[in-house]
Amino acid sequence: MAEKFGVVLITHGELGRALMETCSLITGRLKNMVHVSVGASDNVDKIRDEIEKAIKEVNRENGCLLLVDMFGGTPSNISLSFLREGQTEVVTGVNLPMLTKLYNLDNSLNIRQAAVVLRDHGRDHIKVAAEYLSGD
Repeated sequence: MAEKFGVVLITHGELGRALMETCSLITGRLKNMVHVSVGASDNVDKIRDEIEKAIKEVNRENGCLLLVDMFGGTPSNISLSFLREGQTEVVTGVNLPMLTKLYNLDNSLNIRQAAVVLRDHGRDHIKVAAEYLSGD
């Protein structure tokens, strides 16, 4: 399913690379997905250029999902400048469950609907073990 949309992971440091490598252990080879690493001393224009290049590399007819590590950080703030209705969507708080969910998304979803499904799936997989196991 990752083939319907392009996916760009935009994270502080090498988190995006690590998430992609780990996801590939679970789902197999990743297609149409790249990462952009943001370092503490990186120039904003350099980051913006790297994101733009990454979007062009993976963008599909149905659009591109920008998955970033946390809302309000530099990756998120720069990614928001690429937000385009129906073409590019930004989802913050990227985690491994979100990435694995890409591979069984409903083909009929548009990019906004896919972004919501990924957000909900990622959020639903955040648990406090003792609370979850006790049924509280």
